[in-house]
Amino acid sequence: MKIYVLIKRILNPEENFLIEDGKVDENHVSYMLNPYDIHAIEEGIRLKEKYGGEVTAISVDSKEVSHPLQTALAMGADRAVWIDSGKGSGDASTTAQALADFFKDEEADVILAGPVAIDEGSGQVGPRLAELLEVPAVTNVTKLKMSGESAILERDVEGDKEKVISSLPFLMTTQERLNSPRFIPVTGLKNAEKILIEKRQWINGENVRAKTETVDLLPSSKKRGKRIEGDVHQQVGELMTILRQEAKIFH
Repeated sequence: MKIYVLIKRILNPEENFLIEDGKVDENHVSYMLNPYDIHAIEEGIRLKEKYGGEVTAISVDSKEVSHPLQTALAMGADRAVWIDSGKGSGDASTTAQALADFFKDEEADVILAGPVAIDEGSGQVGPRLAELLEVPAVTNVTKLKMSGESAILERDVEGDKEKVISSLPFLMTTQERLNSPRFIPVTGLKNAEKILIEKRQWINGENVRAKTETVDLLPSSKKRGKRIEGDVHQQVGELMTILRQEAKIFH
């Protein structure tokens, strides 16, 4: 069975980073694997362990993505592929097209992806790719069972459950309740660093334009807050004055 897992590199939200001229300063940032993708990796490894086959982790990025791909390798993936999308970050549309071009030379049985990336939150890459490849797409999967040349999937539907039977190949996005990702030992990560990551250049990148554009990263800067001194009565009085005269809340 040929199993492919789509993963993404994101900015680490737990660490500070600098914004200069509306852009992230790449010299003062750290990146991590999109946390939802780890459930897709885990399910891919479980499919391999139960039914046999090969697991390939793929990431499309204009920057080097060794850490997320090494995480997938440490968990048990057999291959790791970085599709270099060239200049610019692109969007869900360009990412899906880059992946579709990659799959022209690959024979996939199952393609797994996280439901959404926490940085952009569009949740579009998986379904867009399925449309381009003309394969079934099943989202928010909470249970998966293979049966011959078919897959039996259970998915969340607005608080209810839906059972879907799909032929192979198919694409699915995972839910957190699908599995519990395995613990990755330090030795596993060290061994993963020795495995060669395949790099593919997206040749058609210059001919595909993004459908969205990032116009700003952060809201406009806010005025510094004021500290109100005095006892409770004085503080309330000054606060009401600020609300009337500066904030224009009361008239």
